[in-house]
Amino acid sequence: MCLVLLNTCSVLWSVASVMSTTLLLGAHLSSHWLLGHPVILHHNTPLPPPAAHDSNSTTVITGWVGEVEVRPSLGLWLRCTVMAAKKGGAARQYCGVYATTGADLPAAQVVAMASLVTGTGIAVLATLSMLLSACCRVVRKKSIFNIAGTMHALAGVFCILGLSVYPLSWGCVRVQLQCGPMAGEYSAGNCSIGWALYSGLAGTALLLVCAVWAVFVDKTISSNRAEEEIRRGNHFVCLM
Repeated sequence: MCLVLLNTCSVLWSVASVMSTTLLLGAHLSSHWLLGHPVILHHNTPLPPPAAHDSNSTTVITGWVGEVEVRPSLGLWLRCTVMAAKKGGAARQYCGVYATTGADLPAAQVVAMASLVTGTGIAVLATLSMLLSACCRVVRKKSIFNIAGTMHALAGVFCILGLSVYPLSWGCVRVQLQCGPMAGEYSAGNCSIGWALYSGLAGTALLLVCAVWAVFVDKTISSNRAEEEIRRGNHFVCLM
């Protein structure tokens, strides 16, 4: 029969592990890493000629019933741009992937993608192993908590590498077209940092916390009280 062993520390560690993975996945699936200046889609308003980029400026584009403000955005995988209205058509916001090949992207962004995908993948595996830790404490004579903690640390290292390299791609033409000519390495120019980048940073920080936390979880699960409950024949031990 499966032995389920829980305590406050292990439950909180499990929640933090799930949160870190969720934050990283959210960052991957969002284009809101860099946000351009606001664009207002407004019905029957003439399209002005292109103007210099200004973080406080607002561009008005024709083709919307009513009025709505959108912000072009650039992410790790996705981008959202406003397509100008064609004759008889309407302006709209288009979101999609950058390209189908790595050759279309800056080298720094490709490295960031590879690192963050690897880190997030390892984080997902660590979260799955964490779910097994409730009823499987040892794998090949090694504590499941130490294994999960090592995976958290490794995932954190890859994510740190990816997040550190990604701003090196901000000097490419695609970013400068949206954020102005002042955009460059580690400089967002006229753009602002979006929530997705902060989500990636928070997820990475939580991974490192979980890596250290796993050591303490292993010690609390292996306490004398827990061993006593196991000797009594209890198959569900909750030490809250």
